[in-house]
Amino acid sequence: MAKFISIDIGSKNIKIVEGSSDKKNINIIKAVSVDTPASSMSEGNIIDYENIRNVIKQTITKNGIKTKNVVFSINTTSLITRTIELPVVKSSDETIQMIRFELEQFLPVVLDEYKIVFRIIKNYVEDGVKKGSYLINAVPTKLIDDYRKLSDDLGLRLQSIDLSFNSLERVFSVGRTINDVKIEKDKAYYVLEFGHKSIIFNVISNGNNLFTRIINLGGSDIDVGIENMFEVNSENAEKIKHKFSTLDTSEIETEEEKFVNNIIETNLSSWINEIRRLIQYFNSRNKGIVIDNLFIYGGSSNIKSIDNYFSEALEIESQIIKDISGFKSGSSKLMEEFNLSEYLDAVSGLLVSKNDMNLLSDIIKMKQSRLKGVFTGSILLGAVALALILYYLNFMVEVNSLNNEIDYYDDIINNPVYQEKYQEMQAMENKINVLKEYKSALSVLNEQLSKSDTVQTDLLNFISSTVPVDISIDSLSINGENIVIQGTSILRESVAQLEKNLKDIDIIDKVFIPSIAEQEKNVSNYSFSVNCTIKDVN
Repeated sequence: MAKFISIDIGSKNIKIVEGSSDKKNINIIKAVSVDTPASSMSEGNIIDYENIRNVIKQTITKNGIKTKNVVFSINTTSLITRTIELPVVKSSDETIQMIRFELEQFLPVVLDEYKIVFRIIKNYVEDGVKKGSYLINAVPTKLIDDYRKLSDDLGLRLQSIDLSFNSLERVFSVGRTINDVKIEKDKAYYVLEFGHKSIIFNVISNGNNLFTRIINLGGSDIDVGIENMFEVNSENAEKIKHKFSTLDTSEIETEEEKFVNNIIETNLSSWINEIRRLIQYFNSRNKGIVIDNLFIYGGSSNIKSIDNYFSEALEIESQIIKDISGFKSGSSKLMEEFNLSEYLDAVSGLLVSKNDMNLLSDIIKMKQSRLKGVFTGSILLGAVALALILYYLNFMVEVNSLNNEIDYYDDIINNPVYQEKYQEMQAMENKINVLKEYKSALSVLNEQLSKSDTVQTDLLNFISSTVPVDISIDSLSINGENIVIQGTSILRESVAQLEKNLKDIDIIDKVFIPSIAEQEKNVSNYSFSVNCTIKDVN
């Protein structure tokens, strides 16, 4: 089994787990948790990049972690998640276009700034048309780029970026036992992650996450309540919480414990209300699904008797995730100290699968396509090289033959009969020299043509990435250093945005808009043209 490092960067802690896994078993080699630098993370986004990178690098070095393959398990409130009913088509690109169209109908975001991944969680036929329930996740591309850069700067080989609640699907695979509950086929389970800044509500069935929502409440709300009540800083508030937090009223003896318990219950009441609302919403849309179990994990699951509290409040069997089948470690000491509930996101990240909704899927496909191109190019290059070698060998044979003849001609060089032949041979050598010069000139020309093609390709890629979502390009022409773009836009401001984006491209020298006109009086629809000048590229 290949070894991986799974890194879970939370707003409160960074958890790093080194281990390996197959489809069923997980073997933990090392596990470490460090405090996340203050104000360095926000809603899953890296704010203080240098601080985060340095902390992770120091932690990996200090703990002697040598594995280079890394997976990141992320949570972010910037996530867009939806379940959409669409026709099933073969082309992935066509599916993405349908998804984008549906999302644009009700989401006020620029989808060009998001990476969209999807999976069909249910197939069915309606009116003779094959359809599917598509689970859609859209994550900001900047967030993904930050994690890719982080892996490069840490000297690690990035294998996967996955959303933590998707990784849970492998933990809740059919047949696995969690605590004393065997995960059964065609049964569904509620799974709650209690994070520092948010709560993630999931419904998992048959190894698929059917429903996910992020609640913007978390353990930090309890800390703030304790800070205000006892007039202490955040560090001391957390210590008080860990010392006195309990929902078992029989254990409460002092006034201080009573105050802490009241703060916890006040916050949990808000959590329960939001969770109950999501359960009602899910049940209203999935009337055939009956759920009998709720699993809890995360930092706030350490609050004593929180599982009993949720069982009573929601009237459903609730338990904290403490054990999963197939989980083991070569170190008995590690197993004794290891809190699976706190490390579950990092541990589940080790269960890497090719069927995951990997946020790097398009990059992986691009690399595979590039490798195929390199392979094909290598074959062509090899064929050209072989032809050149054969030409060279043939040429050398001719040269050797000429050298042998030189000795013969030296003996008879003064013979008038052969003078004419000698002059013909010199003329042939002159032709060979001319051919060599022609070959060299062709090589230079080929190199210039290759550079020109690269510039044209890069330029088109740059231009396509600048077009706002509501602009339609009707034509694009490139004539030497001049580019003319013609199209239509729903908003006049988008044309100005396009002009700004084009100016930001390094290879573009000048951009101006000679015309923009409203096409119809009752509908905001503008036609425009944009002229650009390309910088001189050597």
